[in-house]
Amino acid sequence: TADWAKRPVVLWLNGGPGSSSLLGMLQEQGPLIIDRNGKLMRNPYAWTTLANLVALESPAGVGFSYCAAMKAGGSCSNTDVSTARAAHAGLQDFFSAKKFPELAANDFYITGESYAGVYCPTLAAEIVSNPRGGQRIRLVGMAVGDPCTDNAAQRQSMDMLW
Repeated sequence: TADWAKRPVVLWLNGGPGSSSLLGMLQEQGPLIIDRNGKLMRNPYAWTTLANLVALESPAGVGFSYCAAMKAGGSCSNTDVSTARAAHAGLQDFFSAKKFPELAANDFYITGESYAGVYCPTLAAEIVSNPRGGQRIRLVGMAVGDPCTDNAAQRQSMDMLW
């Protein structure tokens, strides 16, 4: 839309861990989604009609992302905390003067599904607790769908997984 620079910024995180956030964008909220024939079609319910949508691969090594160890044939070693720190650094870069400074003052929302029920609040806590370089991201909300929050508490709802 013509007023995109004034629209909020919404971060999308797929869970898993191990599911590409691009998959969620191409199946759910992106401007283009994959139809039953594997082709792209316009999404009449795209979040991009209301916000600037950012899909972030999380943690490192998922989808099209990589970590330093992968360059040498190894695998990434991630924790929920290291994932939040890396995502925060990526967002700082996104809003930097080199990338999209015109969006830095906009409202920012964190959203996701599945294991993003862990990623979203840990990222929110990282953003609120640790402003980097004096630049604070304007976090105003967070939402998760069908979230994983606690395996012990959710055990009975996941019988088929155990």
